[in-house]
Amino acid sequence: MVQTYSLPPTIKECIPSASSRYDDKHAGYPKKRQIPAIGEPGPSGHQYLRGVQRDSSGSLQAYREYLEERSLFRKSLGRTPYDKPRGCKDVDYPQISSTMSTGEILRCLVNRGSRNLTEELDLESGKLRDGTPIAIKLLSENVNEWGESRRKIEKRAARECYVWSKLQHPGVHKLLGVAQFRGRIAMISPWMESGSLPMYLFQHPKADRLDLAYQVANSLAYLHLSGTVHGDVKGSNILVSANGTTKLTDFGTTKLQDYTLNFTATTSGSGFSTRYTPPEVLKGGPQTTGSDVFALGMTILEILTGELPYGHIKNEACVMCNILLGQPPSRPDKGIFKGAIGDKLWLLLMACWATEPGDRPDVVFVRDQLEAISSEAALSN
Repeated sequence: MVQTYSLPPTIKECIPSASSRYDDKHAGYPKKRQIPAIGEPGPSGHQYLRGVQRDSSGSLQAYREYLEERSLFRKSLGRTPYDKPRGCKDVDYPQISSTMSTGEILRCLVNRGSRNLTEELDLESGKLRDGTPIAIKLLSENVNEWGESRRKIEKRAARECYVWSKLQHPGVHKLLGVAQFRGRIAMISPWMESGSLPMYLFQHPKADRLDLAYQVANSLAYLHLSGTVHGDVKGSNILVSANGTTKLTDFGTTKLQDYTLNFTATTSGSGFSTRYTPPEVLKGGPQTTGSDVFALGMTILEILTGELPYGHIKNEACVMCNILLGQPPSRPDKGIFKGAIGDKLWLLLMACWATEPGDRPDVVFVRDQLEAISSEAALSN
């Protein structure tokens, strides 16, 4: 005779079942979808499980959907937003290669949302036909400094057009559209009368430089929060509008988090600006948000002083050695860098220039600190 034992009710109440513990732990999660049983009990159900009979009610399909949903649900519990699944990974997106003609590349860009302005250009006036003043950007023709053929240059231009078209922010220079100009891909953007940031500072020496630095950091924060790395932050890649608003531009080295238009790999190198480049990139590492923060620190120094980082060193190789050895630029002894506010500002820049990328603050922290320092400086004045 087989004896069975059971715990007293009072002890059972103290030991919740696995399912109840799971329910308590995941109380805030979406409820699981209820899936009907596969087949009915009895002979017909056994035949179904043996594969002799197929259930025409669709319950097997429902069960498969449940398994897929459960898998996606588990994957979605990643440590960061970037761990979550993205439906675009398995989609067969169109691909741009260096073997395509300019017209084919242009059609791909237009199909992915870029506006074709070829017929709207008024080259004599430098405007669109609606009167909008424009700038036309063309990459170097034939062979550039990295030995790229014209076809590869066209592919690089297409990639920059595509990346640029996905960025929408008041602090990012707007891409109006693309055009076929003299047989090449052209990027059309609004004309900025004030020119680049260094030119603007030269023309407006009394400009609020802390505010300009904050604007640049805020624009870069938008890129990073959307999963985008700029890759070439510096003063000459920042334009200024007529009302003094900074605009990030030049997205030739920018990397998006997700692409809906693919580009074949290229073996050519990409340029970088030595004075704004962190040691890990000088050693051959990839551009990251950390490298952007390093470049942002150098750009802030450029904005506040009106001079290039390491401005007293003319030889680029010597500048590279200083960066690789972890030697930051010298602290200026005039202007805003004096006093307690100057101490806070310099500590922030030194943090941006940390040798290890992981020791650098994120761009949101830099932006918020600049805002606080700017407010403190305004009160002290």
